[in-house]
Amino acid sequence: MTYPDFLTLLAAGEGERLEFKKTLTHAYKIARTLVAFANTAGGTVLIGVLDNGHPVGMRDAEEERFALRQAQVLTDPEVPLLLDEIELPYPAETVVVRARVAESARKPHRVNVAPRASAPEWRVYVRAGAKSVQTSPLMEKILRHEPPSPPSETAAEALTRHETAVLAMFVQLPRVTAAHVRQLLNLSERRVHQLLLRLTVRGHLLEHTREREPFWTRRGTIG
Repeated sequence: MTYPDFLTLLAAGEGERLEFKKTLTHAYKIARTLVAFANTAGGTVLIGVLDNGHPVGMRDAEEERFALRQAQVLTDPEVPLLLDEIELPYPAETVVVRARVAESARKPHRVNVAPRASAPEWRVYVRAGAKSVQTSPLMEKILRHEPPSPPSETAAEALTRHETAVLAMFVQLPRVTAAHVRQLLNLSERRVHQLLLRLTVRGHLLEHTREREPFWTRRGTIG
């Protein structure tokens, strides 16, 4: 990657396929990001970059490479990584580590979030905007059976009026609950959940049930 291309990437900011890290402190935290990228649409971690996109780099990247290897060990199936370094013109003799993850054909990948416990605690994560979020058991089953590709144009053409209306909600909302949909479409609770389930199974939405109220995010369009 050329330095101008690197600056263009920084200008895009963090999103579904890009995350910035100044340093790596906890292996299980970066493992969540790697797993989320592999389970969604792939992505890149730039290490040596502040949250605001300012590159600070590092003089020795060995510790970061070691932390990435530790993070890989915490994933199952292990998430493959492509690692390289981007040299910075300033500060002098510093680099940013780039870790790239492809969307996986072996979903769902999971991460052991309690590596020091007597028994592993496995969790599955996906990307929702610029965050890695724990997903639901339903989404884990869907990930297990879906190919690594976005929804097809044919599926999009077959959307019903109500399905189209739900997807349009994400133009203004980063997440949608069943209550949002009921209010918009004036449907019964059962019909709303059937509607959201169809959109989830067909790959348009991601379901999240780890908070008190379940919510859905639009897959692949949140930046």
